[in-house]
Amino acid sequence: MPKVIALFERLAYFAVGLQILSLGVRWFINFHGFQSRFGFDAEIKVIEAALELFLIWKITQKRKNWARLIWIAAMCGESALGIYGLMLFPNVSMSVLWAIAAATYLVSLASAFTLLTSGAKDWFRPEYFSK
Repeated sequence: MPKVIALFERLAYFAVGLQILSLGVRWFINFHGFQSRFGFDAEIKVIEAALELFLIWKITQKRKNWARLIWIAAMCGESALGIYGLMLFPNVSMSVLWAIAAATYLVSLASAFTLLTSGAKDWFRPEYFSK
C-alpha cells in the first residue's frame, strides 16, 4: 500500500473518530437539557459514520475508484458547507462542539485531497500490482 493511501486511511479514520467524539459531546450536552433533537442527529451521524467506514474499506482494501470519487465529492461538499455554516453561525456557547466540528471538516478535507495526488491515482490502476 502506498504511503499516500496509508495517510488517507489514518486521516479518514481520525475524521470518523472525531464525528463519534462529537456525538458523545452532544449526548452529554443533551443529557443536561441543552438540545432537544439529539435522537435524530445521532441516527444521522451513526449512519454517516457507517457509510464512511464502508467507503474507507472499499478505497483502501478493494481499490475501488468509484468509492474514491464519492469520498472526494462527499468530503469536499460536506466540508465546504460545514465550514461555511460554522463561519456564518458561530456558536460561542458550544465552543467545544464548534472546535470538534471544525477539526472534523478540516481533517475530512485533508483526507479527500490525499486521494487527488498522483501516488493515490496509481493505486487505483489495474496494472499497479502487475509490475
